[in-house]
Amino acid sequence: MEAVVANQLEVLSKAKTAVASAHSVFEVTKLVKLAEAVMAVADTEAIQEQAMELYLRARRRRGEIVKALPKAKGAAGNPGGQGARIVQSENATAQTLASQGIDKREASQDYKLMEIPAAKFEEFIQEPDKNFAQAMRVAKDIGREEKRDERKQETEKAKKFTEGANIEDVFNLRSCSFEELLS
Repeated sequence: MEAVVANQLEVLSKAKTAVASAHSVFEVTKLVKLAEAVMAVADTEAIQEQAMELYLRARRRRGEIVKALPKAKGAAGNPGGQGARIVQSENATAQTLASQGIDKREASQDYKLMEIPAAKFEEFIQEPDKNFAQAMRVAKDIGREEKRDERKQETEKAKKFTEGANIEDVFNLRSCSFEELLS
């Protein structure tokens, strides 16, 4: 039994190395599927933890690869009106997510994992009993923090703009041109 567990941990370790060197969606998707299969049948906590780490790393890597790919253009429309042939776009070589076996919801989740800063992601990976929902929560919290910081900066800019201003200044702003405002 211990030999089987050791072998499974070795396979997962090699798979984690393969995630970093993967260059195609197909390669990474195979690793995602491997991690899902291992998590489904894992009989020890160590294997479950390693499989979850592989899963999260593979999903993050897939998000990076998909984000770098050219976007599919779709059809150019129906230029002749009703009954005319639909014209394909000139650059129909880009593959859609569906043609690569990726659901749009999965792609969105992959992008969210990708947007977690590397240091924060590595910190999360080291936590025991991690799961995918927790990873999505970390990504959501980071997005909220970024929005909060943007709003705070906008508020500070507005405060600087209005410091020392009185009601007369506001009315004067309405009557001046944009160039006068900037000078």
